Amino acid sequence: MLWVVSFYVLTAALLLVGTFYDLQIDKALYNPENAFVLFLQKYGEVPRFALWGPAAALLYASLFLLDTGQSVGSFQSEYRASCSSAGFGTG
Repeated sequence: MLWVVSFYVLTAALLLVGTFYDLQIDKALYNPENAFVLFLQKYGEVPRFALWGPAAALLYASLFLLDTGQSVGSFQSEYRASCSSAGFGTG
């Protein structure tokens, strides 16, 4: 319950700040020499590309589970057992 209240208090505070300081925030973010703007310009697309690997792994794992009819729990226990037997110590 505390998280829900905190979310709404933070949202209201940000709306209040944005109401009175919108133009100053806009000018600060539009400044082409701003370090934050330069960072976003250079690395803004990275999260999209960084998610391709985990997304592909989840799709592959879900297709494997659908094909074999296994549940997620049995897949995890088999994975842990195979990693443990290979010497990775996750089991």
